This record gives sequence, structure tokens and C-alpha cells, in this order.
Amino acid sequence: MLHFYERYQQGHHQEVYDALLAMHDRVHEPSLNEDASAVMRPMMQRVRVNIETILQRLPDIGYVHHKGLSRTFTTQQEQEAYEKEMPLFQLPAQNVQEQIALLDHLAGSLPLSLRFFYQEVGSIHLVGAFSSMDPKDGYLLDPLCVFSLDIALIQVTMSGESWKEDSRLLLSGDCFFKYGYSGGGTYDVLLPCQAIDTLFVGEPHQLTFVNYLRLCILQWGGFPGLEQHPFVSQEQQRYLTQDLLPF
Repeated sequence: MLHFYERYQQGHHQEVYDALLAMHDRVHEPSLNEDASAVMRPMMQRVRVNIETILQRLPDIGYVHHKGLSRTFTTQQEQEAYEKEMPLFQLPAQNVQEQIALLDHLAGSLPLSLRFFYQEVGSIHLVGAFSSMDPKDGYLLDPLCVFSLDIALIQVTMSGESWKEDSRLLLSGDCFFKYGYSGGGTYDVLLPCQAIDTLFVGEPHQLTFVNYLRLCILQWGGFPGLEQHPFVSQEQQRYLTQDLLPF
């Protein structure tokens, strides 16, 4: 019987998540794993729907992708290569299950949150700026970014033996790094992790990955920096977040 899944479907999203998180690695026990996975799949499907909704709305309030980057491109080819590596939104590849299995093997167990994010969402790179702001201030938005599974595999593969000493999987740059400024830091997860979720290390709010997504998406429409730097109006902010699916 999928007890947690049924409660989740009834709308007890935070309560179910908190209960599963408190079980730590017990979520991999046969009696719980199916239930925990059944919760995480629709959770990340809701995240994906919310991201797609936000992306549809952003042009209406003057958002321009990649606006505000500190770097300049010397050729069109260089710019196209960067945009290919860091697309606005990229769905999972057809072989995503094989990619996750390989990352699991190389890096150690992934938390279920990240496993199902890769499986149901893919990657997101909301780096840009609004027309209402000076592009040089874009970094203050600290937008939602989660690197692709391809980039994760490259990280771990290139780390080689050093991975055993420093097993942090870099999921995103910090607000400076995202916009290409030197001296920035990163937002990471520590692996292996056999729990349902783990701390998003380096992110200023000191939340788990799922709770960071909740704050970032549901409260700020993908731009948590708006909390301290309101570059859009309250009406525009409500427009970005209205009727998003709780998860």
C-alpha cells in the first residue's frame, strides 16, 4: 500500500516530504522505496509544469535570456556554442535512465530528489535580466539554474580519483558565477546520499534541494534574488507565480 503517495496526492505535500526526509536512508528499504519513488515522480513532474508555465510568462514582463552576462562573445560561433551548452531549458534525454545509472555508479547514490529531477525535469538555466533593470545587475536575481546530467557526468569523470576526497556534485554556480564573474562560488550536493533529499550546499537560504525549489519557484517565480532586489513590480511578481502547482 502506497501510504505516503496517497497522502501526497491528497495535497499533504510538505508533510509527506518532511516525513520521508526524516527517514534518512530507510527510504531505500523495500517496504518504503516504492512509496518514496511514487511521491518523488509526481513532485518533479509538478516542478516541470511550473517551470514551463514560468517560461511562457517571462517574455510578457520583459525577461531576456542571457542578458547581463559579464562575458562578451567574439564570434557568433562562440555565442552559439555557449547557448548550446547552457540552454534555457532542456528536457531529459531519451537515455536518461542509463545516464542516471552511470552517475550512480561513478559518484555514489543520488538522493531521490535529484534522481527524479534529472528524470522528469532535465536542466534549467534562467540566467538573464529584465528590461526594467540595468543588465549589470542581473547577478542579483540569483536565478534558478540546475546543470544538466551531461555536465554532472563530465564533472565526476574528470575528477577521477580526487572524487573520493571531494565528492561534491556542482549543480549550479552562485549568483556571481552564473553571470560569468570571477571569484564566485557554487551550489552543490554531497554524494553519496541515500536519503530522499539533501542540503543544497552553498545556497544562501541553507535549504534542502526540494525546499530550495519550492522557495525559488513558488515564491519568486525562479528568481529568489527578487526578495532583496525587487526589479519587477508586485503585479508582475504575482503574474509569474499565480496558480503554480504546489509540490
